[in-house]
Amino acid sequence: LVGLRDKCEFNDPMWTTAKLLVKEGYQESWSNFCLEDSYILSNVKLKKYISTLLWKAACLLDRRKYKNIRFRLCKYDKILHTFIKTTKVGVNITVCWCGEKYKNLIISIDLTPAISVTLAEKQFSRIHKHGVRRLVDNHIHVIPYVKHGEHDLEWRPSFSLTEVHIMKKLPRKQIALYK
Repeated sequence: LVGLRDKCEFNDPMWTTAKLLVKEGYQESWSNFCLEDSYILSNVKLKKYISTLLWKAACLLDRRKYKNIRFRLCKYDKILHTFIKTTKVGVNITVCWCGEKYKNLIISIDLTPAISVTLAEKQFSRIHKHGVRRLVDNHIHVIPYVKHGEHDLEWRPSFSLTEVHIMKKLPRKQIALYK
């Protein structure tokens, strides 16, 4: 979703959660991911698109080359879980690793669409009040936020990259506490 960097803005300048609007000049190229008759970015459509890409990649996977990875493309399997599930914030992939050391190891991977958004000065000053401003530039990543069901189209701030930045600066003994 790097292609959406700086192409979206919040519909509410004093957000906690808000809708994302595709900026003028980019609306036509991103219209497939917006609500009909508007330029509000739909996190549901983005998650469906990511799911479709994962299904296509799974179908093209050369299973002879990757014999240790197993997954089922059907909706439900008693041994293996569903390959792809939509979650509140993204998409979950479940595969089974059948190696020599780990036999039938179920691996669950969460993929969350994150979009970099430039903050308005009011929003940026609000972050400053919380002491985070020195850790981020005027961009923030937002992720889907679902509070009332699958049709909510709000996004919320994600500080996962800030957390990575903080973790890199911690001494090894302190990092060990988080593992």
